[in-house]
Amino acid sequence: GCGQLDRLDRMLASKRRVYENYVQCLEGFDGITVVKDPPGCVGNHWLVSVLTQGPAERDALLQATHDVGILARPAWAAMHSMPMFDDCPKGPLTVATELANRLVCLPSSPFLDPAWHDE
Repeated sequence: GCGQLDRLDRMLASKRRVYENYVQCLEGFDGITVVKDPPGCVGNHWLVSVLTQGPAERDALLQATHDVGILARPAWAAMHSMPMFDDCPKGPLTVATELANRLVCLPSSPFLDPAWHDE
């Protein structure tokens, strides 16, 4: 951890460039929306995520990316849907469920930024 603090600014700058490349590349695709920073906030882009129109579109995107060697993955399962929480009280949490069924995490390593290798 301490060793990475020395290069934190560089890593965050590279992750932002990776994110911005995804935004630019995906803005013309119907049915795919890059999750953006809320107004007034600056994200660290630890993960770059996109929302699809539904579970079928999410699965098609995952298959297409895997077919060309891009290891995208579905977002984690909503906690309330995990078996260890079956007996816990909870509301319907429809928004969380719907988002979990549409969300895809794209590769977002700072090493994907060509500038990382130039420095």
